[in-house]
Amino acid sequence: MRGSVWIRSHPSEGARLEADVKHVSVSLADNERAMATLDFFPLVETARRNTLDILQRFKRLGFIDSAIDEPTTLDQIFIPVTQEL
Repeated sequence: MRGSVWIRSHPSEGARLEADVKHVSVSLADNERAMATLDFFPLVETARRNTLDILQRFKRLGFIDSAIDEPTTLDQIFIPVTQEL
C-alpha cells in the first residue's frame, strides 16, 4: 500500500527503479510514459476480495487444506488499513 502511494507521487522514479533492476523489458522512456498513465491508488476492499478469491482457488486446487475456512483465514491474515499509510 505504501509503495502504491509512493509510485503515484513519483512515477518517473518508479519507472527508473523498474528499468534499473530489469523488471521491464521496455526502454526507460517507454516505461516512464506507461507509468504516467497508470493510477496507483490502493483499494483495500478490492485487495481483500482478490485475496479471498486466491484462497478459494488454492483450496480447490489442493494447495491448502480443504478443512480451512476461507473467510476466517482471510480475517487472520488481512490487516485493516488506516489513513496512517
